[in-house]
Amino acid sequence: MGSSEGGGGSSGSLGKLRPFPSIAVPSSESTSPMRPVADRVAAWLIANRVTLAVIGLVLAGVSVERSRLLQFSRSIDAMFDRSDPALVPYRRMARTFGSNEAVLAVYDDPQLFTPAGVERLRDMAARLAALPGIASTTSLAGTPLGRRIIDIDASPTARKVVKLMEGYAVGADHRTAGIVCVLEPLDAATADSPKARAVSRADVIDRLRAEVDVLPGGTVAGEPVMLRDGFAMLTRDGSARRAAFSRAPCCSSASAACGG
Repeated sequence: MGSSEGGGGSSGSLGKLRPFPSIAVPSSESTSPMRPVADRVAAWLIANRVTLAVIGLVLAGVSVERSRLLQFSRSIDAMFDRSDPALVPYRRMARTFGSNEAVLAVYDDPQLFTPAGVERLRDMAARLAALPGIASTTSLAGTPLGRRIIDIDASPTARKVVKLMEGYAVGADHRTAGIVCVLEPLDAATADSPKARAVSRADVIDRLRAEVDVLPGGTVAGEPVMLRDGFAMLTRDGSARRAAFSRAPCCSSASAACGG
């Protein structure tokens, strides 16, 4: 009897327990409210893929054409960061001694210290000085001594002048002739004169190089030459890279337009 009473008591207490409340599990649609928007955008892109591909090709062509108008700042300042401490003494030197740029034209002449060699040097210096964009030239043949500059054995003055100009207008071997060509300032290149017309630095250097290259061992050097050649290499390399990059979106757009 006791056991039945105990069993009945426990069953009665179990019957009085309340059931656990049901837990609602959110669906995937309720957790991603942006999913329908993304689906609509994806569907629109797929439906209009041909139109978008054509627009991409047109924009790529316009970008390539506009990129050809890119111009570099061809100055020594552009080679340094604006905060570079090396610019401070450079600008101070330009203010003190002037900002005119110089190009050194050099050629080899074993007979330089002869009347014929000095005459050739004089003629070349005059020809370079006549080029557009050249303000002046300085050479061994343009000293006050004139042709007596070659009398270094008999004239102490000539010997001292030649020694002073060694490394600039003449080599220590006395066969390397140098002509210092001072370029006209950029603001003077636009002056109203027949010679000082608007001539770019690249044109001036190219003309100098064309005149000197025909001579034995002829070459040009100097800061303007370094900038001209350096930026020319950058421009050529950049053009090649732009052409390669411009072909990539065109190929991608074409494949997208042809794709399913």
